[in-house]
Amino acid sequence: MSDKLYKIGAGVGVMVLNKKGQLLLGHRPLDSGSEFGQIDSWALVGGKVEYGETFEQAAIRETMEEAGIKIIDPEVKTLQSDISDKAHFITVGLVAKKFEGEPKVMLPDEMDCWAWFDLDKLPEISYFPSQKVIEKYREGIFYKPEEEK
Repeated sequence: MSDKLYKIGAGVGVMVLNKKGQLLLGHRPLDSGSEFGQIDSWALVGGKVEYGETFEQAAIRETMEEAGIKIIDPEVKTLQSDISDKAHFITVGLVAKKFEGEPKVMLPDEMDCWAWFDLDKLPEISYFPSQKVIEKYREGIFYKPEEEK
C-alpha cells in the first residue's frame, strides 16, 4: 500500500418495490461523478450516508432527492463492502415497499430516467454495488464475506 490516505465511506442502495413487486431502477447515461464511475448503467436509488444520519434516514433523503418520491418505513436487508481502484464503501441495502408519489428525474446530471422492472426481468445492471444488493436480496442473504482481492 502506498502513502496515499485512503478513506472508507458509507452508502445506501434502496430497492423501491411497487405493489406489483416491480423494482425501481434509474439509468445513468454518463459518468455522474460516482466514485465507482460506471457509465450507461442501471442502478438503485442510493448515495452516501451523511454525518448523523441513520441508514433509514439516508435512504429516505436519497430517494426524495433522486426520484422525488417519499418512501415509508425502509428496512435494512443487506450489507456489503464495495471496493474499486477509486473507492471503498460499506453499502447498506434497504427495501421500501411503501411510498408516496411517482418517480421523476430530479438530478438530470445523474439519471436520465426511472423505470419499473420485474425482478425476474431486470436489465443488465452494470453498476456493481446495486447488482450486489439485488443479488443478496433475491438470495435472502444479509451479508456474505467477499473474496480477498
